[in-house]
Amino acid sequence: MRPDETSRSGFLFSAKGKKMEAGISVATLAALLEMKLEDFRNIAWSSEFGVISVRRRYSLSEALTLEIARQLSELGGLPLSTAFTMILSTLGNPKPERLHDNEGDVWIGVMGSRIVSGDERGKIAEAHFAGPLAKVSAKIATWIEHDQALYPNAYPARIFLTNVSTADRLLRRRAADLGINIRDNEFVAD
Repeated sequence: MRPDETSRSGFLFSAKGKKMEAGISVATLAALLEMKLEDFRNIAWSSEFGVISVRRRYSLSEALTLEIARQLSELGGLPLSTAFTMILSTLGNPKPERLHDNEGDVWIGVMGSRIVSGDERGKIAEAHFAGPLAKVSAKIATWIEHDQALYPNAYPARIFLTNVSTADRLLRRRAADLGINIRDNEFVAD
């Protein structure tokens, strides 16, 4: 078997015979994210995205992280690398099994206050939250009060919200349309 071939068990094997986790190829991931392969490679393999796997097999968590970052970038007007960093700071690498609970969809919220005085002048004090929308909104309101108490001259500079559960559902629909199988919240090797 060549190093880039997948066995019938669904696991990718390296040239040394070591078992690697299943996943999808870079071309399949680009199609899933509705991106041109070249554009995806430029993003995923840049130094800003160093935490994205370069093992040539991509997990559902990695695809989800990129999809959430892309939505946040497109809707929030952020550079993709900034949105990506915000997602990782809030959720780490999001695990699909944690994106749905009895309280509804999981949202992430990022709130930043611009500090306008003292040694920290010009910097952004940022806080990251995840959970149901009502809880995230309440945490953001509490954090704004907290920042204003610590930095009376600070003001909320930015608040970003995105629905992570919706991104997960969207990826799963696209995966089904492309014939990509998901088992136990992970891509079955293509």
